[in-house]
Amino acid sequence: MPKIKLTDVARTATLLKKLAVKVDTNLDGDIRAGEIARISPQHPRDPSVVPKQQQLRSAIHGAQRFAMSRGSVTVEAVQQAVEEIAARVKAADKDRDGVISEAEYKSLSTLAEKRFVDFGSAYASSKVTDFSLTPQREHPRPRFSWSGTPAQVCSSLLESTSEPKNDNFWPSWGGKGASRYVLSRTEAEAMVKALEPLFAARQKSVLTELAGRTASSTFGCVACDAGARTVFQAYARRLGVQGLTFGNPTAPKMPSP
Repeated sequence: MPKIKLTDVARTATLLKKLAVKVDTNLDGDIRAGEIARISPQHPRDPSVVPKQQQLRSAIHGAQRFAMSRGSVTVEAVQQAVEEIAARVKAADKDRDGVISEAEYKSLSTLAEKRFVDFGSAYASSKVTDFSLTPQREHPRPRFSWSGTPAQVCSSLLESTSEPKNDNFWPSWGGKGASRYVLSRTEAEAMVKALEPLFAARQKSVLTELAGRTASSTFGCVACDAGARTVFQAYARRLGVQGLTFGNPTAPKMPSP
């Protein structure tokens, strides 16, 4: 049964937060199940890497699931989860001897806490470079397509222009694409620029569709900050479209797997 010193709990948290940044291999700001699965346990020359990789994958997965239970799997949310897990582990030191004993390990209430200790008891003093991780590469966004229904064009506009790091996502089983697109002034300006070459009627229909997606917290909804709202309202006035509102709904609640 693993033991860990409280000083190593702090080191483990620092290490896992740094590694969480590296696990985001597509640089979209979220840590997804597929990225965790790519923390390969294999190494062609060093068999000792296998348990190290497995322990890392287990610890990151525990933190990611912990963060997911609170509604987000962004890198920042997973790092916050690591901090909370570390605090819970420290709190388990009931006899205040500075060590999480076997009995105290058994008292930990979540799998994420036990995975944290499993990892830290062996690798608290490791460096980020001691682990084999998939190289990070930002995936290109799809091109904006003008063809299709207003709903299809609106979806293409969001996928090609919205910044993924601002958006909310569910795991792959929850649905394809963002669960909520969060738009800033810069993103809204890019969307208007993309729409302006279209016929006026087409622009109006797509903008109306976009406004409709800001009305409620449903999967694929759109949230406009104050800057984006100003841009879209001015655009609607130029087009002569009245009655459109651009809301800022909260992220939809993620269903249970």
